[in-house]
Amino acid sequence: MRTAKVKVYGMSRAAVKALFAEPDTNTHIGIRDLVLMMLSYGVAGRINEILSLKLSDLHLEAESPYVTLHGKGGTYRSIYLQEDLVKWIRLYMNIYHDSQSPKEDYLFYSPCTGYKGMLTQPAVAKRLKMYAKRAHEKCSDVPLNLHSHLWRHSMACHWREDNINIVEIKELLGHKSLQSTMIYQDVTEQQKKEAINTLEDTITKAMPKKWKAAANKDLIAYLGL
Repeated sequence: MRTAKVKVYGMSRAAVKALFAEPDTNTHIGIRDLVLMMLSYGVAGRINEILSLKLSDLHLEAESPYVTLHGKGGTYRSIYLQEDLVKWIRLYMNIYHDSQSPKEDYLFYSPCTGYKGMLTQPAVAKRLKMYAKRAHEKCSDVPLNLHSHLWRHSMACHWREDNINIVEIKELLGHKSLQSTMIYQDVTEQQKKEAINTLEDTITKAMPKKWKAAANKDLIAYLGL
């Protein structure tokens, strides 16, 4: 039976940039929030994959730094980290962890319970809503109902805009079935704009030059053209 096609909406790149500008990086919690958002977006991870990360999953000293995400059903995948993201993670590590921290410690943790327990999804959601409200005032592209999974959707959409193959995106997202990834196969909004601009150029070029029409020959002669 036919089913309604799911439409996935990601944030624009302008919205992502506006959100990254909100955390106060003069404070420890601001740096934590920024790194959490950058990592969620940069690796297109599910929120539970991000919050489940342990220090042993970070490989910052590798020739090409990467992180190992533990996905659904006991699966895992490795995602390379961009240089700028690595710098922020190192800064975060210097604040929240030290050389003596056990490798089994969570990367993002909550000290409220008396030990380094896993940071909770409701706690992250609360912070995201706060940043979304502030960022929306400066960039209307920022959704007020921002939620953690939107980072994943946004990165996947931007990969498509960058013409990354849908099969490669499947591997990056950790989908078992290509069918799950096909929701990102639709033409993105940016691609639609580019296509429309190209169409307008084509139409303009194809339009007949009225000043060259035989009917206007006398007028051309009159104007000395």
